[in-house]
Order: sequence, then C-alpha cells, then structure tokens
Amino acid sequence: MPPGLPGSSENLALTDEQQPTADNDDKPTVLIVDDEPANLRVLSLVLQAEYRVRAARSGQEALNAIQTQPKPDVVLMDIMMPEMDGYATLRKMREINPDIPVIFVTALDGELDEQRGLQMGAADYITKPFRPAIVRARIKIQLKLKATQEDLNRQVRKRTEELRQANNSLRQSLIETVRSFSIMLENRDPALAGHSKRVAEAARRLATKMGVPERERNDIVFAGLLSRVGTITLPQKILDKPLMGLSKPERDELMISIIRTRQIFSRIGPLSHAAEIIAAQFERWDGSGFPRRLAGTDIPLGARILSVCRDFDLFLEGMLDFKTHLVPDAKANLRRKSGLYYDPEIVEIYNDQIGRMRKVARPLFDVGLADVVEGQELAEVRFGDEIFVRDTLATKGLMRELEDVMRETGLYCSIKIRARF
Repeated sequence: MPPGLPGSSENLALTDEQQPTADNDDKPTVLIVDDEPANLRVLSLVLQAEYRVRAARSGQEALNAIQTQPKPDVVLMDIMMPEMDGYATLRKMREINPDIPVIFVTALDGELDEQRGLQMGAADYITKPFRPAIVRARIKIQLKLKATQEDLNRQVRKRTEELRQANNSLRQSLIETVRSFSIMLENRDPALAGHSKRVAEAARRLATKMGVPERERNDIVFAGLLSRVGTITLPQKILDKPLMGLSKPERDELMISIIRTRQIFSRIGPLSHAAEIIAAQFERWDGSGFPRRLAGTDIPLGARILSVCRDFDLFLEGMLDFKTHLVPDAKANLRRKSGLYYDPEIVEIYNDQIGRMRKVARPLFDVGLADVVEGQELAEVRFGDEIFVRDTLATKGLMRELEDVMRETGLYCSIKIRARF
C-alpha cells in the first residue's frame, strides 16, 4: 500500500513490541492494522501523543491483539492486506468482540467499497491519503460513542440488579405470607400440624426429580402450603375426622372449602397458578375426581404431584382412614391406586424416592421457657390451649416476646423442643 502521508519513511518499521508507549496508562488504546510498516509509523506518530498505540501487520496479528492486554478501544485497519484482508479480519473480529469499533483506513475510495465496509459493521471509513486532524476527530467520535454505550450498559445492569433485588424482596414477602397462612391453618387444625409443610417439601423434591422448571416448582410448593387454607371456615368436627369417615354432606363442605381456597388466591397474581393446582388436587387419573372430572394428563402436573404427596402423608398420619400406617403400607397404598387415583409415573418416582424424602421423626421434650437455649428447634409453643408458634428456632427476640406475653397475660408458656439427632 502507498504510505498514508507523502514523504513518510518506509524503512521505519513499527511492531507491537517496538511501538511508542504511553506514560499514562489511562490513555485509550488504539490498534493500527496495516501490512505496510510506513503506514503503521505514520499513524503512530499522528496518534501517540493522545493514545497508547499498538500495531499489527496482518489480520491474524490483529485478532491476537484484541484478545491481549491492553485491549484496544478502537481499531484502525487497512482493507487490502495479503492472506486475510480487512473485510475477513473484521468478520472474525466481530465473532471475538462484537462491540469494538473498527475504522477502515484505506486507499479504496469507491462508493461501493465504503458501502460494503459499513454494511459489514465498520464504525467509520477514512480514505488515503488521510488528514491527521480528521483521523483524530473520527477516533474521538468513536470513543465518545463507545463511552456512551458503556455508560448505558452500566445503567441497564444497575437497573436490572435493582429490579432483581426488588423481585427477590417481593418473592420473600410472598413466601412469608404463604408461610403465615400455613401456620394459621395449623393453629386451627392441630391434628394436621406440619402436614402442609411436609407435603410442600415432598412435592418440591419430587418436582425437582422430575425436571419441573423452577417457576412451576414454586407454584407447586405454594399450592402445598396453601391447599387447606379454605378449611379454616369448616366446623371442628369435620377437621377432626379422617377423609374416609366424612359423610356425603361433610365431604361436600370440604370440597367447597377447596374451591374457596382457589377463589381466594386466584385474585393474587403470583399465586394464580398455585390456585389452579389447589382446585385440581382432588381430580383422579381415571376421571372420577372432583370438581371437573378431569382425567390423565388433562389434570395439571402440579395437582398430580400434590395429590400423591398429600395422600401419602395423610395415610401415614391416619387422616385418610382411622389408623396410622408405616411407610411400606403408605407406599403400597399408592401402588394400589396407581392408574386409578394417581399418575402411575409419578407414583413410581415418588415411591423410589420416598426413603430419602421422609426424615426420621425426632423425639420431643417438654421444657419451660427458662430452659430454652437460643438456636434450639421449637416444635411447638402454647399458651393454654392456644398454639402460639410452631416449627421455628429459638431467638433472643422470640424469647423476649414469650416473656412479655407471660407477664401481660399471666398464662404459662408450654414448650416442646425437638431433639437435635
């Protein structure tokens, strides 16, 4: 190629190692790509006062240079080079770094040449012989555009992080609300203490094993925790009976309460999918269930998972019939009703996992408040016949609160702690 400026000395070769170095590391870095040493020298002399300059004599050297420190902020590149021309080099550069601005500096001054370069993604196009002031001005424009884009990207990342944190905060508030509903229900129905939590945890693990996406898993967990909230309005005599012991009118009341739960939570956007799972949890695989007589895979997956986990726990606790059962009996009950009540595939996966999903029960001990140590697991705290809190850890704040209640009411605080092993 002819030198960019008349009278430049072609015997002055400038390599990436021999180039002038900037004393100030904060200077922007410009990479010059040209197979002619004279052109490299001329452009370097033009730019070295304002920029840290690097040089490459081929397309391959340029590709290596944009991946090593100091990485260039702008690239000035000739088009007509042997082996890999400027167009091919730009195409490969875009695969490595799609954001770096590339300015073609070339003797090709045809309109079609410029059009082709810009269409391929070049940021600008300067023809030789160039004027130093124009080169410097074009570089400054690209640096300003690059800085503006980077600032915009930083603002987008910052805003995205703020939104992520806000969503996490809302999600945590939702979880705490759901837990509060679940605790309120257990306080109303002591016979099923811990049932909702166990079912939700079992359903979460089962859904994870089945590869259910995280958002759908969350919906299933919420449905497990909230599935019996509607029963708060039921008479105590219904709550105290196993499902098989309910009369037809009592079963109707129970089913209406399930629909009521769906109505309550379907109006809350983040819980609307969980509400649909709750409403379909008593559908049966063979189509004989309630309320819409759905069958097979027409039943939402979350409801099919929930029904298996729910009935397994109820069968163990004696709330499906009139006696408690061992784990092998509960697994056998699921197998008997597989293909009738339950999805056979889910039953098979659940029974295979159940040994790892259900923890061995730990003994409980009755203690007074003075005997409680911070960090102990409190299975239950009562004031008289009223349950104050369940399944939580003892904290200084909670113990102070219990002391305040005892002092204000004169009631004795009955506490059950769970053994650590």
